[in-house]
Amino acid sequence: MNIRRWNGRLIPMVLAGVLLILSGCAGQVAEEQIEHTTLQFSGEAGYRKVAESGELSLYADPATAQFYCENTRTGEILRSNPENPESDPVANNLYQLNMQAQMIIGFVNDKLSYEDINNFVGAVQAKTYTYSLIDNGIRFDFDFTYEGFVVPMEITLKDGELSVSVPVDQIKEYKTNQLTECTLLPYMGATSPLDGGDIVLADGCGALIPITEDSAVQAAGKYIGYVYGRDDAYSQSAKPLAREQELTLPAFGIQSPSGSFLARIREGAALCRVTAVPAGLETEKAAVYVTATLRNTDTAVLQEMSGSARTVQVINPHLAEVNQIRLSWKMLGKDADYSDMAAVLREELEQLPSKPQTTDLYLELLLAVREQGTFIAIPVEMVTPLISFDDAAKITQSLTREGIQNLTVRLDGWQEGADYDKVPSLDRPEGKLGGSAAFSQLLKNQENVTFLPSVDYLNLYASGNGVSQKGDAVRDVSGGFFEQSEYLRSTFTKSQRIDPWYLAKSAVFARLLTGAAEKAAERSVGLFDTASGNILPSDGHRSSFRQITPTDRETAKNKYLSAYAEASEKTDLWFDRPAGYALSFAAGATRLPNTASGYTGFSEEIPLLQMVLHGRISYSGEPLNTATDYQGSLLRAAEFGEAPLFSLTELKEGSLPERYQDNFSA
Repeated sequence: MNIRRWNGRLIPMVLAGVLLILSGCAGQVAEEQIEHTTLQFSGEAGYRKVAESGELSLYADPATAQFYCENTRTGEILRSNPENPESDPVANNLYQLNMQAQMIIGFVNDKLSYEDINNFVGAVQAKTYTYSLIDNGIRFDFDFTYEGFVVPMEITLKDGELSVSVPVDQIKEYKTNQLTECTLLPYMGATSPLDGGDIVLADGCGALIPITEDSAVQAAGKYIGYVYGRDDAYSQSAKPLAREQELTLPAFGIQSPSGSFLARIREGAALCRVTAVPAGLETEKAAVYVTATLRNTDTAVLQEMSGSARTVQVINPHLAEVNQIRLSWKMLGKDADYSDMAAVLREELEQLPSKPQTTDLYLELLLAVREQGTFIAIPVEMVTPLISFDDAAKITQSLTREGIQNLTVRLDGWQEGADYDKVPSLDRPEGKLGGSAAFSQLLKNQENVTFLPSVDYLNLYASGNGVSQKGDAVRDVSGGFFEQSEYLRSTFTKSQRIDPWYLAKSAVFARLLTGAAEKAAERSVGLFDTASGNILPSDGHRSSFRQITPTDRETAKNKYLSAYAEASEKTDLWFDRPAGYALSFAAGATRLPNTASGYTGFSEEIPLLQMVLHGRISYSGEPLNTATDYQGSLLRAAEFGEAPLFSLTELKEGSLPERYQDNFSA
């Protein structure tokens, strides 16, 4: 028997069996149905005032669960549901029912098939719900009796805003179906094209979808954007050809002559995606709303990239460990636009701690690379120096002599083994670049120059420096180690020539960052975090033996924030491509998006993100010298208030290794 060949067959078979067991077990959370008494509505129809705070009054109709908020000074009204949905000229019966709902829940049945239902059909029509008055508002508990869920919703007035939340920790599942997501208020503030205006999204730098009957906008279909981007612990067999929609801020709004509002995801943002529906597509009105993922589901590919590849569905047996998903709406007035929304977001950001620094020019220096070499005819990966520590000092000295002030320099490839090796340690600079003495001398800031070693404590390329590549790595929904891969630009499939790597657990990242901050403080130097501001994975690791349960993405984000808060007390933090959750701790930022995702329904790209940050921190876009259109990029940088960024290195001979192809113009 060929043992090697048999093992090659056995391992995929065992893996397939394990995943099938996992996916099968996921549908059997409860072997027996939990005892439950059906909720019953008792009350009278009609709107009544249930809360009042300052200029705001909240009215609710217990018989329909619909509500509206009125600004008594301006007369503006923000409604949970459109009036007279049955007369909508566009909506079919399904959308007319949705227009009367306040939430739509998605779930997986015991056959692992996805279904959804709204609370109007699932609870209100059947009167299987209750309501109660709470402090400054009202609460509904919707009992989806056929599906087996009780989902609460609380509506209150808080801090001059309308606040709506779903207390996740109070959701009850009493049958074998498993709740996966909740869409909240799909028609809140829905606006007619007769009123005009735009849907405002924080997609990339920011973008507008016109509220119009234009067929070209309708042809673009629904917009779906993930807050802080896609969860990196989800399976992905190939990169998409088009750019994914990514929301840098947990906020959206509608600007309209009839009244504008700004909505913010206050709690649970990392679990959410935002959907914008153009006017005339599903109903006559344009709408924008949030869907929260409450339980991760995914597909696992068995024997990927082979003729025997197959997929199985896997489900996280646990709901997200968040107290609630909470949104707020702020009415801004009839003459407000996205600049007023930026002002509100900026005012809130200014109340948070940070150590902003002034930077007139950002510079990135790639000091060393890793490439294949030979040692006694044996292939090995070696470090090739490009710019020494002494050379880096001379480069900045020549720039300051030319009158450049406030120069911030990010150092890449400075650590022992260069990039794509063990996690960096400030105690171990690369000897081929000059060693510890030269490195320490470089970090002693010259006049008008700030040197920042780049650090990446999320991407685990190798074990070492106190980290185990697999033992400290996040897992996918199935509980297996989740590999990260480089993708070929020609086919958008995984490259077989670059080894895969892993992502660090949030607790491991927090330990590494805070430890590095202590060492940075001893050297009086800041840190340039190249990964955590734009990579935010959940963790599917679970073990009944070790009492380990999966970590949802919001919990991981909160661990990041705790690490940022602790680290920023010791040293300054800079971020590359940061999303909104990292911005309040940033002393500076590079590669902020100054374009949107390319959704064809956008009428305009706007500098919403830059308007929030301008004057608070110095930021840049992409490196100007690697841009396809240098002049166009320079004009966009001026328009968006960016400090210029240049990415440089020195090529001794030959060409850069495959890992460094993004530096081809540097």
